[in-house]
Amino acid sequence: KRKLTTASKPPIMLAIPSEKLPKARILPSIFLYSSVRPRASKYEIPESSVKDLKNIVVYSLHKNKKIKWVILYFAILSNVTFVMVWFTQHYWKEIGVPLALFGVLWAALQFSVGIFSLLAHKCESFFGKGRLLILLLFLACGAYVIMGMFNSIWMALMIFVFYFIRGTHTPLIRAYVNELVDSSRRATV
Repeated sequence: KRKLTTASKPPIMLAIPSEKLPKARILPSIFLYSSVRPRASKYEIPESSVKDLKNIVVYSLHKNKKIKWVILYFAILSNVTFVMVWFTQHYWKEIGVPLALFGVLWAALQFSVGIFSLLAHKCESFFGKGRLLILLLFLACGAYVIMGMFNSIWMALMIFVFYFIRGTHTPLIRAYVNELVDSSRRATV
């Protein structure tokens, strides 16, 4: 009989004592402990894969100037908005948003990203490709400045600006990459 250590027990067995486990969960546990994991084999990357990857990097960063700038823009705007994602809850705490509202606000932010993603192409057709890309960058900078200047609970709404940017720029940039890169390189770029 195999003795189970805490590390080898599935999480459900740690949370519920075994005498209270429903019978329906015993059968999966039997399969779990009777299964044998395959040995991990060492995967060697073929020479051609490394060469192909190098060619795609050279293509996207040196040969195709438009793709290079799209990648740089995407990296900058993604990081600018991602920093706010990391500091959102801390910011809410600093401006006095009640802790009970954090979950509701977080869900609203995530929902808004989906809505903004669906509306991204309408925004693009309204503003134009170039103007929208510049607008998103200025919106991000302006939102940081405004949030830094005013310490009010109403500034919690400014975080929606960052989520508008996140929801809008991702589908647009992916569409631009699809336009600029041929299908044989698209997945890697």
